[in-house]
Amino acid sequence: MPVFTQFSTPAGQAVRDFQQQPELRAAFEQSWSAFVNRSVETSQLGNPWTAVNDSPRALYFNPLGMDIDEAALAPAPVQWNAFPNRLNAYLQAQYGLTDRWKFADEGVAGLQCPQNPCSATPTYVAFKPYGPRGWQDEYCEWAVTRNAAGNITSVMFTCENPEYWFLLWNVSPDLVVTLYQQTLGTKEVQAADLYLRDAAGQPVIDPQTQRPAYNPINKWNSGTKAAYDQGAGSQGGAMHLTSPPNSLGAEIYLAGAATIQRYNGASHITVADKLICCAQYGQPNRNSDPHIGQSVNQVVFNGGGQPNQVTLLDPVGLYLQLPDAGTFTAAFSAPKALPAGKTLMDCWTVTRGTAQYAGYPNNAALHLVFAIPEDWGFTVSDLTMQYTSAYGEAYTGPVRYGAQLVEFLQVQLAAIGLPATAPVQNLQCVQDAPAAATLPVPSFLMDMGVYQASLANQLDRFANLTPQILTLAQGQTRTNVSLAASNVDAQTTLSFGDGVTATVTAFDDAAQLFTLTISVAPDAAVGERALLLGASGQQGVPAPGYLQIVPAPAAAPVAARAQHRLSRF
Repeated sequence: MPVFTQFSTPAGQAVRDFQQQPELRAAFEQSWSAFVNRSVETSQLGNPWTAVNDSPRALYFNPLGMDIDEAALAPAPVQWNAFPNRLNAYLQAQYGLTDRWKFADEGVAGLQCPQNPCSATPTYVAFKPYGPRGWQDEYCEWAVTRNAAGNITSVMFTCENPEYWFLLWNVSPDLVVTLYQQTLGTKEVQAADLYLRDAAGQPVIDPQTQRPAYNPINKWNSGTKAAYDQGAGSQGGAMHLTSPPNSLGAEIYLAGAATIQRYNGASHITVADKLICCAQYGQPNRNSDPHIGQSVNQVVFNGGGQPNQVTLLDPVGLYLQLPDAGTFTAAFSAPKALPAGKTLMDCWTVTRGTAQYAGYPNNAALHLVFAIPEDWGFTVSDLTMQYTSAYGEAYTGPVRYGAQLVEFLQVQLAAIGLPATAPVQNLQCVQDAPAAATLPVPSFLMDMGVYQASLANQLDRFANLTPQILTLAQGQTRTNVSLAASNVDAQTTLSFGDGVTATVTAFDDAAQLFTLTISVAPDAAVGERALLLGASGQQGVPAPGYLQIVPAPAAAPVAARAQHRLSRF
């Protein structure tokens, strides 16, 4: 069998994205594969620092380096409805169907949800996740465009992970701008619109790239309303996911956590919401996480027979599914006859990703748009929808919200299983580790200026502090590096292994934040390094993928030629 050597980009999208810059594609694809590999390693490890019964996840395997032919294995597709089900679970008793569609489109200000839905006596707090699209937490987010009369002209949907765009920005901000313009259909997007800015409004330079850092909730990827050709009023779009739970790294982590078989006493837990509360890998009452976890858990359990080890099918990603044609066209009717040979399914366009990807089950769309062609003579709002919700609520009327279309969308990932090479793990529920056994644990390692600007823009609450591995060359020193951590103090030790020195120049106990100077020896081994935090009398656990060491830059050719000329005398 062939050795699996590299994770592919979602739906093979890098092939299309780098058509005009092919020389950059190989480096990007390697960077992407390295990110997925780090996410898999983190997911296999689980949480040995602050929890018990969560580590390791022995039956989640990493296909890299394995003799494996994924095409020969039967994938297990996992699909869920894209509508944010927590709006139904927590609000259906008080608000009708059209109200919930409005909330899904326009926001949840003034609404509440349980702070801990797994609690038998939950406390209610402002509806979360927070952020400009935080409540759209099923790995599908959307933005609606309306005309001057307020009628919907198009709705764009995305399930693209934010990590891809951060890595793309690191390679070529110009390419990111071009892809924004192409996908949103407007030349108004400018590079400066996408910059992460500090509290004074100035672009923050990332020392790693020597260019402005990326803001994932920039004006063209923020909120649920899109308006173009409006001058200063132009804004909005759904380029990639922004809701804090909606990241690919989180999805991989969830899949790893779901491989452990959970028990409450002697009872094997199989119910989706009970399983997620026991394993603590997401939020109950979502369509996505409970169903994903239950599905992966069942693949491992294998009906009680020989257990399976599992991983996510390459290309690892989240994918939008086109609506079922029969169901969709039966639910919506146009105000006039459609052009010959056309149906409302022709109004769906896959703008990123692809309807079909070889070896991947069903659709592999990353970005969809629903719009009525202008020459058809009517808008999306002129359609009539006939629909009955899962609660028996009947609706017949116009399309007033993009959320009405979301009711017909599914999101998918796919797992594959192999006969297990390790014993099945049968564990009780995840619990907090005893105080004496709690270990220091790192969170983020990044330039201090980028970190502070991220907090100033509330990316920690409104989006994601998407981790980018810190990269230094042999012989390089980087100052003013921030390390956010938990369960640490001024005596905590830090180690990246041989050849790397991390010196603490400041420590903020309240924020649990170190300021570091990191120096790499000229002969330090290249590759990725784990970060080990230590405390007196405790054996710490290294966290993978916090530092990458690359070869020192080669001497400039001009200097080499000058040296050669001098050597002739």
